[in-house]
Amino acid sequence: TAPRTMAATPNGEAVMLLAGNGFVYLYDALADEFVQGRQIFTNPIQGFYGPIAAGPRGQYFLANGFILNSALTPTGNAGTTAAPVQGRPGQVTTPTLVSRPVSAVAPASATTFVRFTQPVRTNANTLATETGTVELVDLNTGNTIRSGTSLEGPISSQVGATRVNVDGRTMAVDGTGTNIFAITTSGLSVLPLEAPLPADRPVVNQNGTVNLSSYTASFAPGSLISVFGRNLATDGLYTGGTAPTLMGGLCITLNNQPVPLLMTSSGQVNAQIPPELVAGRYSMILRNIDRKAASPPQQLTLVKAAPAIFANPETKEVLLFRHNGTPVTKASPARRDEALMMFATGLGTTKGGRVVSGQASPSTPLAEVADDVKLYFGDPRYSQSEMIVDWVGLTPGIIGVYQVNLRVPGNRMRGDDLPVLLRVGGVESQKTGPAVPTVAVE
Repeated sequence: TAPRTMAATPNGEAVMLLAGNGFVYLYDALADEFVQGRQIFTNPIQGFYGPIAAGPRGQYFLANGFILNSALTPTGNAGTTAAPVQGRPGQVTTPTLVSRPVSAVAPASATTFVRFTQPVRTNANTLATETGTVELVDLNTGNTIRSGTSLEGPISSQVGATRVNVDGRTMAVDGTGTNIFAITTSGLSVLPLEAPLPADRPVVNQNGTVNLSSYTASFAPGSLISVFGRNLATDGLYTGGTAPTLMGGLCITLNNQPVPLLMTSSGQVNAQIPPELVAGRYSMILRNIDRKAASPPQQLTLVKAAPAIFANPETKEVLLFRHNGTPVTKASPARRDEALMMFATGLGTTKGGRVVSGQASPSTPLAEVADDVKLYFGDPRYSQSEMIVDWVGLTPGIIGVYQVNLRVPGNRMRGDDLPVLLRVGGVESQKTGPAVPTVAVE
């Protein structure tokens, strides 16, 4: 009965076949026929279904987290391990023996095998608090001999009591028994059976993920972000073309989707949230490939629009320029009817030119902001504060930076430190925080 999956012993003496209805069959190569057949699993079949392996000379077989002998009789549970059960956010739980989802198994020797497990998740919206794990297990005692962290999850995900049919042969062990080769979300991954040192793990500061321009926790698809912490990466800098998803030995993922990186260092990383994403909650993990370590997952919430204006971090003056490139400052304030350009990030979806994650914004056609945009120099409660907005869209040739083309009207507020506010689809830019922009208007 489909779906079917098979695994042979290392030297081909026997083949185990797992059928989709819970039956297991054993083929003997010398006899050239099936010599055993037994129903091991009964409906409802839950969890990962299909991970199988055959030990040397058929001394043992592994199927869906169970250990079988040569008569296909279950003799142990290959998926039971000590693990914390995820509870409410902030809740402290005691490690206990639980049956973790086992996405792949492989023989390592006559007395050991390897399993690839993922955290126990009750539903698809549960935020994972740990990454997957590969473990070398003693066949007789069930004890874990060595373990290592998988920087990426298995190719398929299982939550709750659902059934997930997977291919049986997605993992193998090298001859030394120290490295695992597994099919993961990105393709072929090498997973070492060694726990990373605490000093090697990337650590994100508390509230350390912020908008690149406002330094607040406000994010939209396509936004530019900064992540602050320690042990994050080595120095790297985007210099053109398509922004890489691996830089400085680091990869950042949102729900296992890698994001384009613009700058990396030990204490700060700048990146772009992929514009193809939609508003919602995402699990963000920093994975240091060089150190074979990952940060604990943290939750990132995206909204439709999260406008944030670029400003000088020291003077707080908005980055506002004339078309000849000269900046607007207190010494050279904005004047009536001047054509000016201001820059921001997080203005949301666009229409026109196609926007691709990690690539410079298009110039033909331009990518224009789809929502209504209003700009104020001064208190927005007064009509004199509203500026004339001629065009808003992504700046051609730059990743993730929006441009606002504007003019100062005749009926306007005047001052050296007028607050600047951008309103997109009813959502306003930063009014508090370390980078609230101001402008000088003549």
